Amino acid sequence: MPQDKIESIQVSFSDPQCFELETEKKLYPSCNNQDELTLQLRKGELHISQFNVTSPTINIIPSIPDEEPYITLYGMIAGRGFHWQKRITASFWGKIEFSVMDHKIIAINELPLEQYLKCVATSEMSAQCPSEFLKAQTIVARSWLLANIEQKHKHLGFDICNDDCCQRYQGMANTTDVSINSTNDTLGQVLIFNEQICDARYSKSCGGSTEKYENVWEGDPVPYLLSIPDVNESGAVYCSPEIVSEDSLKFYIGDVDEKGKYFRWTYKLAQSELVSSLKEKCELTAVNILELNPLKIGDSGRIIDLEIKYSDKAGKTQSVVL
Repeated sequence: MPQDKIESIQVSFSDPQCFELETEKKLYPSCNNQDELTLQLRKGELHISQFNVTSPTINIIPSIPDEEPYITLYGMIAGRGFHWQKRITASFWGKIEFSVMDHKIIAINELPLEQYLKCVATSEMSAQCPSEFLKAQTIVARSWLLANIEQKHKHLGFDICNDDCCQRYQGMANTTDVSINSTNDTLGQVLIFNEQICDARYSKSCGGSTEKYENVWEGDPVPYLLSIPDVNESGAVYCSPEIVSEDSLKFYIGDVDEKGKYFRWTYKLAQSELVSSLKEKCELTAVNILELNPLKIGDSGRIIDLEIKYSDKAGKTQSVVL
């Protein structure tokens, strides 16, 4: 993504003879003897010193796809904007197209849908999860992608990104025989409502109750995205420590996730942090935060509208609703 601000990226191959390199002017039929390549920005274009080539776009294409060769990219961002943001190494099947956008390097992976889905479940959750978990996740991921209601990145020239903004896609390194079979066993299966594929958006933990679509996103209510309790027959919440202890949670969540509390947690903010956030997010200059008043509560108990009362530089009481 352009916001990753990447100006140089290292690439390696499972087998360089299985890939060809295509620039705007020339096709190199093999990356033979080049186990690693480095792409760098040079005067607004991409440069590979190993081939002494400069081009606005560079494509690395598998020439022997039946052998499922893969390309490894180093220093990729995972968890953009979240507290677990980090750089990872990830390997990908299919074609990689490198280009320049906003003076930064952007990489687009093109591959068949089902091959992509083999990687999503084990990016969103642990590859050690039971196969039925992986199957359910794959069906939901397939449905969400094919519905693709939001089309967040259409202006950037691709369908979806590789991160939590859309759904996690961290390559094939975490796939296992079980996870691959889980995708194969659900081939083409999607969720349907009124003869249309469901917008099956999801999250890591619902906290025991989901929320209505219209209380979270813009747009009209969606009849199947409702507020429902996520409990078993005895009333225990599935995502609570009653079902899965905090100590064993890491067994189920993704590799990039941080160990911690996902069901009930406390986060404290100092006055100075709230004041700074108001200035950064709302362009409001507050001296002190006076009150936090929930104005609207969703069916799940989450705050939908929050009034913040604060004093300004003149000592007057002001308010803003978020």
